[in-house]
Amino acid sequence: MSDMMTSVKKAIGTATAVTATLMLAACGTGGEIEAGQAAVVDGVVITEADLQESTSQLNTVLGQPITPATALQTAITAPSIEKAFTDAGVLISDEALVAELQGSGVPTPNDITIDVARVIRYTTVLQDPALRPAPRALR
Repeated sequence: MSDMMTSVKKAIGTATAVTATLMLAACGTGGEIEAGQAAVVDGVVITEADLQESTSQLNTVLGQPITPATALQTAITAPSIEKAFTDAGVLISDEALVAELQGSGVPTPNDITIDVARVIRYTTVLQDPALRPAPRALR
């Protein structure tokens, strides 16, 4: 197995574990949620307006609709997933994502849209058949 495949598989395991932890922790990481806020994660406020804008932007480019709840959940887990893949040597730059989103009809994607697009790109990496283990024969 190549070093790249091994690194990406390790990143998958790390991203899965960190995502589960973050999903549990995100419920209480920033204190009280105030009017107009969708979430506060590690002190960063995600406003309902930004979330709605992102949902609209994502629905412009995706083949199927995304809900605000799914966009929020994905955005919350994006930093840990990005770190796992970056540590494995797989980097998808903001510039590349912005260019792709702009080419798909979103002239000024917001941070949530970029984060969700990054997770979608990493999911595409995971679906690469070269990264899947060979099936084992039944014994």
